[in-house]
Amino acid sequence: SARMMLEGPIAEGSTFMISGRRMYADLLVPMFADEKKTPTYYFYDLNGKASFELSSADRLVVSAYGGRDALNSRAVSEDVNFDIAWRNSVVGVRWLHILSPSLFTNLSVVYSGYGFSARVQTEPIAGDQDFYSSSEIADLILRGDVQWFAHEQHTMKFGVEATSNFYDAAAESRIANQLQSSIASAPSRAFNAAAYVQDEWN
Repeated sequence: SARMMLEGPIAEGSTFMISGRRMYADLLVPMFADEKKTPTYYFYDLNGKASFELSSADRLVVSAYGGRDALNSRAVSEDVNFDIAWRNSVVGVRWLHILSPSLFTNLSVVYSGYGFSARVQTEPIAGDQDFYSSSEIADLILRGDVQWFAHEQHTMKFGVEATSNFYDAAAESRIANQLQSSIASAPSRAFNAAAYVQDEWN
């Protein structure tokens, strides 16, 4: 596997960071094993973050993550072939604003997503059975927080959050290229909201 990271300044008070990883088993395994009998696997992910000082009272932070895993049987087999993959992604933006030395606000927007797909074929050369499924989940979150330091022994926190949820899935099964059963794609959405108040005394 290999890793890399790069970080540094963008401007005065602003910085960035980028990192990534990649596994190379899919390239190395064929050198030491029969690719017709040995499945291959690899993954990669990338991270990024940038922080901007907009003013003495404002800071903006942008972050992102993306990754993918894949497992497959590379070559055509007489018994079973498969191709399985899944991925994750997250993107976030956060704004910190200082209203006064004792009062802070945080506003953030976050998107997260997950996807999965799988195809399995038994006796693929004869075209016997073929099964495929996929699914996807995504959330979009809007959150606002306020933190007030009334005095050294007293802190209050309160905020609101709204979340939009998305879900979809589909599947089908075939025998000799003839459709046997299927679950049609049917996207589903939901919405949630919450609020909180927290009072701390030390």
